[in-house]
Amino acid sequence: MILFLLGLILHQEEPLKVVPVQDEMKKYFSKEVEVFGLKVYATKSCPDKKVLHAAAVLAQYLDNDEDGKADNPAVLKEMQKRRAAMVLAGTEREAERLFRRIPDRVRDGRALQDLYAEEIDPGSRRRFDATLEEVLHLVTFAGYCEAYPDQFGLEPGTDLTKAMDIARGGRFFEVPRKYPAGAWYTYDDETCDYGCMAVE
Repeated sequence: MILFLLGLILHQEEPLKVVPVQDEMKKYFSKEVEVFGLKVYATKSCPDKKVLHAAAVLAQYLDNDEDGKADNPAVLKEMQKRRAAMVLAGTEREAERLFRRIPDRVRDGRALQDLYAEEIDPGSRRRFDATLEEVLHLVTFAGYCEAYPDQFGLEPGTDLTKAMDIARGGRFFEVPRKYPAGAWYTYDDETCDYGCMAVE
């Protein structure tokens, strides 16, 4: 991670840095980091080190060869168009309270993905760092799904969802009581609809 952050400093005009929120989200978040025009917003309870880690993971997904340019401009363009952003809070409970306070008019037109400081654990050998998964969710649904709808779209009939239907042993719009024998993708979160299952 240190080498990656050094690479960002060398290739970008400015290094990743935590600054106070400058837009309408300042009513809800205290700080932000900008990555290729996208925001990583965070509450005061999320340590700067973890905010920078989430921003670095986002930058790495978008610019894996670290040349200072997005590897896939079409994906970045879609994310920018949707004002995609990571939203970080200290805990899941804090995030739930926060999302109740943010009015629909502020959230409309934004693709947001939440992440909690309590699940950000870079370099841990004890548990999985959820940053890797949650940032990838944002890049997937706000970027790849939009840039390549026939391949990665979340509705039935795309290449992605056809593959998912095979992996789950059928097309299920809700979590089945029991997956068929031979299904190897058996995600069971009942709050996750068909599109959510495809992102997962």
